[in-house]
Parts: sequence; C-alpha cells; structure tokens
Amino acid sequence: MAESLVSLEQYNALQKRLAESEKETKRLARELRHMEKRNALFKINYETQLSLIKSVAKEKAKQEIYMDILLQSCPNIIFMLDGRLRFMLGTDSIKEIIDVEDALVLHGVELHIILERYNSPAFTQEMLHQIRQASLNWGQERTFLEVQVQDHTYEVHILPFRKRYPDFSCIIVLMHDITELVLARNLAEMASAAKSEFLSRMSHEMRTPMSAIIGMTKIAKDADTLERKEDCLDKIGSASRHLLGLINDILDMSKIEADKFEIYSHTFDFKEMLDRVVGVMGIRIEEKGQQFVMDLDEAIPPAIIGDELRITQVITNLLSNAVKFTPESGKIILSARRVPDNGATLRIAVMDTGIGISLEQQSKLFSAFEQLDGGTARKFGGTGLGLAISKRIVEMMGGSIWIESELGKGSTFVFTMPFENVENTMQETIAKSDKEDAPHLIGHTILAAEDIDINREIMESALEETGVQIVFVENGLEAVSAFKAEPDRFDLILMDIQMPLMDGYEATQTIRALGNPHSGKVPIIAMTANVFREDVERCLAAGANGHLGKPLDQTALFRELARYLKPKA
Repeated sequence: MAESLVSLEQYNALQKRLAESEKETKRLARELRHMEKRNALFKINYETQLSLIKSVAKEKAKQEIYMDILLQSCPNIIFMLDGRLRFMLGTDSIKEIIDVEDALVLHGVELHIILERYNSPAFTQEMLHQIRQASLNWGQERTFLEVQVQDHTYEVHILPFRKRYPDFSCIIVLMHDITELVLARNLAEMASAAKSEFLSRMSHEMRTPMSAIIGMTKIAKDADTLERKEDCLDKIGSASRHLLGLINDILDMSKIEADKFEIYSHTFDFKEMLDRVVGVMGIRIEEKGQQFVMDLDEAIPPAIIGDELRITQVITNLLSNAVKFTPESGKIILSARRVPDNGATLRIAVMDTGIGISLEQQSKLFSAFEQLDGGTARKFGGTGLGLAISKRIVEMMGGSIWIESELGKGSTFVFTMPFENVENTMQETIAKSDKEDAPHLIGHTILAAEDIDINREIMESALEETGVQIVFVENGLEAVSAFKAEPDRFDLILMDIQMPLMDGYEATQTIRALGNPHSGKVPIIAMTANVFREDVERCLAAGANGHLGKPLDQTALFRELARYLKPKA
C-alpha cells in the first residue's frame, strides 16, 4: 500500500489539537483534584457531625437516666406543673398522696382532677388555693406547714418560675414529710406540760408538810403539857419524813434523767429487809385499819446479793401506793417467791383491794411526772414519780415490773429481780453495825466542821449516847487550824462540804497535805446534801474516807463511826 504524505498544515493542526487536548486534560485534572478535596472535606464534616449527634444523644440519655434515678429515689414528694396547672413530671414518692403505680400516667392531667380523686376535699382545696396564689406572683416562693394527708403531716413549698417565653412557665411543688418532727414536738409539749403540772403539784406537796412542821412547832412551843408536846413532835417527825421522801424522789428522778442513776450490790438479809419495810409501813396500815398479810417463800435464802437500798425503795413505793389507794378495812398482801423455772430470780408482788386502775390509766402509770388524773392527784397526793423510779430501778437490776388491775377491783403490782445467792445464813459482809444500837465511843474525840447552828445541835444530840467528845468548828479554815494545832487529839473528822471561807474539799486536801504522821491516817467523813455519785467520788478524791448524805441518818452515822472507832477499854 502506497504511503500518503501529510501536509504541513495538517501536521500543525494535529499539534494544535494535541496541545488543546493536553490543556483540557490538565484543567479536568485540576477540577478533579478540587472535587476530591471537596468530597474529603464533606466526608470529614459529616463524620464529625454524626459523632457529635451521637455524643449529644448519649449525654441526653445519661441525663434522662440521672433524672429517672432522682425521681425514683428522692424521699420528698416533688412534682412540676405547667402554666395551666397540668401535671408534667414528679418523683415516685408522689404515691404517698396519689394512688398510682407510676407518676408518668399523670402527665398532662389537670391537678384538681388528680387531687379530687385521691385526697380529702380539705387537702385539695388548700393545695389548689396555695398554688393559685403562688402563680400570681412568679418567682416568689410560698411555704405553708402541716398539711394533713391520711396519717402524715407535710410542709409544702411552692416555687413558681416564668422565663422569657410563657411556654416555659412552670410551678414546682415540694412536700416534705414532717410527721416525726411534729410527733416529737407534740411529745415535747406534752412533757413540758406534764413537768409544769408536776412542779405545780410539787409546790403543793412540799408546802403541806412544811406547813405542818411550822404549825406543829409553834403549837409545841405553846403547849402546856408534855403529852401535847410529844404529840406535836410525832407529827413534826412524820411530816419531816414525808418531806424528805418527796425530796428524795425528785433527786432520784433528776439522776435518772441525767443518766446518773446507779445500782450498787452487796450482801444483805432479805427477810430482815422486808421486816424493816413492813415495820415502817405498819404504822400507816394500822392507822387506816387495813388488814396486812406477808406471804414469804421459805425457799428464799436469807442472805442474797443485790442493792438493798433500791430494792427497799421499790417495795416501799408499792406498799405506800397500796396503803394510799386502799380504803379503810381493806386488805394488802405482800408476797415474795422464787420463780420455779429460774431459781435465781425473785417474784415480788403487792396486791390490794383498792380503787383499781383502768387499762387507759395503766398506760401512764410508769411515766415520769404523771399521775392517773387531776382528781386522783388532789385526793391522794404524791409526786407521781414513785412508779417511774421503781421501773428504772427494776430494769437496771435486770428485772421487769408490771400491773394486773381492773377498775374498782383492786390492783396487783409485780416485779421480778435476779439475785445472787449467799450459801451461808449470814456472811461477815453484812455489817453488825447495821443495827441501830449506838457504838460505845467514850474516850474518843471527834472534830466536827459544820457552819449551821441547828445542824451542830442535831449532830450533838445524835451522838450524845455514844459518849464521844465533839469539838465543833464553823468552817474549813478553823478545821485546818484546830487539827494543825493538836493533830493527835482527834480520832476522826466529820467534814461538812459547803462552808464559808474554805469548803470541805479544800480543807480535807489541806489536812492530808500537812505532812505530820496523823494527817494521812485520820479518818475523814464528808457530809453533804449532794448525794449524786459524782459528788461522792469528788469527796473521796479529795481525801475523804467516806460520805454521809444530809439530812444525817443516825443509823448511817453510827455505822461510819463504828467502822473507824473501836471501843476503848
């Protein structure tokens, strides 16, 4: 095939087309690269937006979970209403006032429909009134107390909110259950009222024996016959013992409330203790012509270990009440038994044929500062503390106390008491000086520090039959000076605590620090009306060997003297 020649013009045309083609190719390549860049950026932006959307959704879900946990676990009733008082959301605790399983079912329901269905008209009316009043003053909180719903009391807070747009208006209602707080307040008010009534009653109770003491003292001074004077003195003694009993009850209750009441056990003769109690109560029983029977289980050992003073106090309280509330010619029985199934427990009961006690009144019996009713208090008197103190004593000893009674048919008070048995009939730990016989102290000299004249006179009279010689001083400074001048002269010191110039604590410490051989050995017995355990311990810490409460008990005084002073030949 013969070759055809290409003309120059054709060649140039082809070259031109090729150059234009290359230029277009480069343009298209540039455009393609721009398109690829734009696509990459779009892809990046899309992935970023998708990731952001996912994060927002995740955070929203987390917030919804937190809100759900808050609504489920919040103990307070909280709910939100829109501007038209329609329910939006609330805590699950709303079930306390609305009978629904889930608060979500209330969404969009008007509040008055919800309240009217599940609550009393009074509660509904009060809530709606308060919420409507709050909606008139956006941004101002309203609070009102003691809204009653069934057996609960609530404090209600209403917080209305309105932002820039009305569509976002809402009212938050918070209801805080204050039932326990109101109950505590009511109990405190009742206790305060009971104590006020108690103080008023005590004023009367204490003035009565005081009036008798003052009146009988005047009559005794003016009496012409010895018989009349002795009668007055007997009545003064009776009134004084009654007054002392009132004071002791008040002190015991004070110790109980301050958690300072304590039990101290020692060995004592149980039967002798009962005989002493009955001997004291026997006078009152005879005065009212009542029949008394003591039923004592022979299986009870004569010597047991326990707090004799406190057991005596409980039995005396129960017998005293029985005598007080049993009419003349009535019957009182005191029984003491070993519990058959527990040989180490005593069951002591006081039964009477008195006025009896209703079930409603029995619930108040062992409460402090309360009596059965005002009429009983006025008719029979008393502090209203005896049974409360007895209950505390029995429970501290590990026992229990209760009443079996019916109105108009008498009462039986029973208490149980665990004890420790002492095998021998009597032990040496039962002090022989428990008897009231005066010790023979002729030849001994006592230094007595006492600043009150009448107390010195009483002390001198009480110790007269012992034959002891007494040197009186009127304050701590004089006591220190007297002992320092003649340390070997005094065999024992009776030291009052509350004295002018120098009190008994400082005087005792000063004598102990004198340094002579007798100052560290001389027995010092503190005397004070402060009979709390911490007061006794403070006396002992100051250097005293023992403690006597005021007013002085002659038996206790004799016991302390006999402990440190032996008869001289």
